[in-house]
Amino acid sequence: MYRFLPYDKRDLNAGGKLQVLQVSVDGQPLVFGGTTDQQIFDDVWSAKQVELHSGASFPTIWVTIHDTATDGTADFDCNATARAGGGTPFKRPENGAFKPDGSYRTFFFLTTGDTDNRSGSVDGLAQRGAWGGIFELDLDNKQENGTIKLDVLGDAIHNSFDNITFGDSNTILAAEDRGDTLHDQLDTLDSIWAYPLDNFGSPLRVLAQGRDQSASGTGQEDNEPTGIYVSNGGHAVSDFYGKPANLIGARGFFTQQHGDNTVYELVHSQDGARHKR
Repeated sequence: MYRFLPYDKRDLNAGGKLQVLQVSVDGQPLVFGGTTDQQIFDDVWSAKQVELHSGASFPTIWVTIHDTATDGTADFDCNATARAGGGTPFKRPENGAFKPDGSYRTFFFLTTGDTDNRSGSVDGLAQRGAWGGIFELDLDNKQENGTIKLDVLGDAIHNSFDNITFGDSNTILAAEDRGDTLHDQLDTLDSIWAYPLDNFGSPLRVLAQGRDQSASGTGQEDNEPTGIYVSNGGHAVSDFYGKPANLIGARGFFTQQHGDNTVYELVHSQDGARHKR
């Protein structure tokens, strides 16, 4: 998980610092062991990864791994640099969103996991996030130090989390991207789930995606609901969802990608929610 601190917010060409998130578990940073087969095996089966995915809170810091003032602007391998710099490995972070309260201190991000039942069906790997998950990062006033916890550990029904948005002040919408392999293995296509912040254990299915004419059949069913977004069009802090009135005029959209590529709008009618092309 990275963040970029620009020297000038109005001009990214001015450079800045690239930082990686480091989580400490049992008082020690949770980092990559290395690149040998044994080190990779130990990383995958680390007992600390079980703790990280347990729902407990752990302290975090941001570690600078590249500074254009001293390291220049030449291309470099961010992944390798993050490993060497002590970044904490996650199961494929895909998308994130700040809680819309205007503070920019609570950040949720999704991990997609392995998108393969041969991994998820192994209990020890499921404990370590093979099905993906939803993490919550809470930062201090200076957005430097913080704590992280797993709010949702994926399973065979809810998994492969990809895109995230807030449907309202207290509800996360998370879209799946299982891919063709997992579609075929579980005979299940993707869904969009609504997770109330006060009850992550009771998600509601917003969408159960049907078959896509352009992506049907074994080896082709990789279509996904993506680009999910809800907004009232405002861009100032006062427009965020912290107050119910700020949802007036809000609209929600998602795309059925890797197939017909249809864009849908989420609308509400008197007889309940429906999808509108």
